[in-house]
Amino acid sequence: MGRWEQYEIWVEKAGKKWEMLCLFPDVALATAVASKRAGRVRMIQIVYENDKMVSQEIVADLGHFEAEVPQKS
Repeated sequence: MGRWEQYEIWVEKAGKKWEMLCLFPDVALATAVASKRAGRVRMIQIVYENDKMVSQEIVADLGHFEAEVPQKS
């Protein structure tokens, strides 16, 4: 079957729960969708080999709320 990647877009819902919104085989399309979303969004790269997941990595974490951003002194 070989090796392939997919990119999942996850959004944070009320109560700090995460929900998968969509997935794409192409990083450029996933990046475009993730960057246009309001609120907190994560893009996760999943790598498969022969129908088995071999790795997953958060490649983008966007839209932190102001309260989470460190204040300058």
